[in-house]
Amino acid sequence: MKKILFTIILYIIFSNIVLSQDMRYGVAIGWENSNYSTNYPINYKAGDLDFRSRPGFKIAFLLECPINDNIFIVPEFVFTQRGVKQDWLRDDLEIRDSIFNENKELVKTKITHVEKRKGKSVENINYLQLPVNIMYKTQITSDVKFSIFLGAYIGYALSGNVTSDVIDYNVTSDVIDYDVASGVIDNNKEEPITKFPWSQTETIKFGSGEKEYKKFDMGLNVGIGLEYADFFLNLQYNMGLINKLNYEYYSRNNNIGISLGYLF
Repeated sequence: MKKILFTIILYIIFSNIVLSQDMRYGVAIGWENSNYSTNYPINYKAGDLDFRSRPGFKIAFLLECPINDNIFIVPEFVFTQRGVKQDWLRDDLEIRDSIFNENKELVKTKITHVEKRKGKSVENINYLQLPVNIMYKTQITSDVKFSIFLGAYIGYALSGNVTSDVIDYNVTSDVIDYDVASGVIDNNKEEPITKFPWSQTETIKFGSGEKEYKKFDMGLNVGIGLEYADFFLNLQYNMGLINKLNYEYYSRNNNIGISLGYLF
């Protein structure tokens, strides 16, 4: 199915390139503001999670293929950044460390309770996209044109990472000593320790495994624009249709962006 969609889009692009005598090509750079649409529940598994938009950028190469004086087919080749920011609060993590003697008898257990972990994460995924839009232009002054466009895109993830910053968390420990001969248990509770903030960056894993990210993305485009001489300014919205994760809850790309470009 993916190969069929890809073939159809390429056919549309190249058939219009061949048939069009007055096509123009252009470049654009832009600012992106991306987020998720998701059914991930708040307070899921003893935690609070809030999704927020994250900024990114894009660079695009495009062709403008006229059907008539007002209607154009506009295929693009785009590098873009997508992702999301997350603020989170987690509770009730328990870590057990056990120590055994040479006879493999338990002599000590340390139970570490991590409470009120608070932090934030930033997800960044780099995509190559092939959007194809149908654009309608109309002259509003002698120098300015107004446009409206809609279409679809397919995307392929190149790379990604998640940077997590833990702002603060408290740790308490119970150290349990076992006397193997007498069976006496001595339980010593350590004082709470406040850990300093720390940060880590993890590379996103793509694949078909549980909670791995999908390489393929697809969605819809809609936008408006202004054109003055050979310069144009576009505002557009992208709505993803593909779940990004192999997970029980869906997460789809949503994005709004503005771009400035030039037509040759």
